[in-house]
Amino acid sequence: MGNRKKRSRSETVKPNRGNRKPDARIIAKEWLSSLVFAFVAMLTLHTFIFQPFVVPTPSMANTVLPGEYLIVSKLHYGAQTPHTIGIPYTDLYLKGVQVPAFRLPGFSKIKRGDVVVFHLPTETEHPINKRQPYLKRTLGLPGESLAIRDKAFFIDNAPIADFDGLQFFWDVYKTDPRVSLSYTKLKEMGVEEILPTNNRRLVRIIATEATAKEISTWSYVEKIIPYIADEREAQTRLFPFNILQTNDNYGPIWIPKAGEALPLNQANWEIYGKTIAQYEEVIIERTDNGGFSIDGKPVTSYQFKQDYYFMVGDNRDNSLDSRYWGFVPADHILGKAVARFYSWDKEAGWPRFDRMFARIK
Repeated sequence: MGNRKKRSRSETVKPNRGNRKPDARIIAKEWLSSLVFAFVAMLTLHTFIFQPFVVPTPSMANTVLPGEYLIVSKLHYGAQTPHTIGIPYTDLYLKGVQVPAFRLPGFSKIKRGDVVVFHLPTETEHPINKRQPYLKRTLGLPGESLAIRDKAFFIDNAPIADFDGLQFFWDVYKTDPRVSLSYTKLKEMGVEEILPTNNRRLVRIIATEATAKEISTWSYVEKIIPYIADEREAQTRLFPFNILQTNDNYGPIWIPKAGEALPLNQANWEIYGKTIAQYEEVIIERTDNGGFSIDGKPVTSYQFKQDYYFMVGDNRDNSLDSRYWGFVPADHILGKAVARFYSWDKEAGWPRFDRMFARIK
């Protein structure tokens, strides 16, 4: 007892805190913080920088094909804030509540030839940012007059060059009605639509000009020429719905431009009266005396608040586009399709490796 030494304070044994298990609440908080940060970062990228888009239809073939995943840049034209309050990445939003939207500055204006993703203008029962996204090529710009003559596009009476990947109907005349075109060979060349006709010597296909030239060299092909719809196929379901027109002969039609005044008259009412009423947020009406009023005040002209565009599919004879539903307002523009990062061939059940990671032109 007398020889036992007192243990100094420095020699006191301390518990080993290094083996203590982390507090579950701290772990949960760290995970929650990480998830919130990741969600906010993803939402910011999706809203203001870029978002993916899956091509649903062949209306832009061969430029892009169904099953391809595209990158849509919102930086080019400037991102637009949402018109609704709701849960991101869902269709849930406060019905009847819309907030003022504005577009951030971009580093580029929409140019002719740009492949653009936009919200379908005709879905007026939904807020703009909840309307179906569409993908088309810009052919008509604000303030221009657009016309189609035998499939060729004209801007202000001057023809514009076709774009790579453009395809449309061609009439293939065979030297002998008993000869059949090789459907397998046509499929390998990218020809997806092959239509028989009442004339056994004639087969109608959708193809690019390069493919048509190659087919014209086949020994049993007499000639191949673009198919032009004749007057018997004229229809009033083309915009503006009060004129008989065809896909191949259309217009001319003036495309509204922000700040430009348009004289209002009975001749252009079907085109621009409905456009103003749907997209300009004013009440425009025809008066009993044959004139016009906006928000109850008599007017003889209207100055447009925003720019409009004329969008057309590269699969020219198999595309629902501005020829059918009219202009695309600037506030419906989502962004520019800049590249494809994945391509899936549903029929083959296999990726199209040769089309991945390519810029869209």
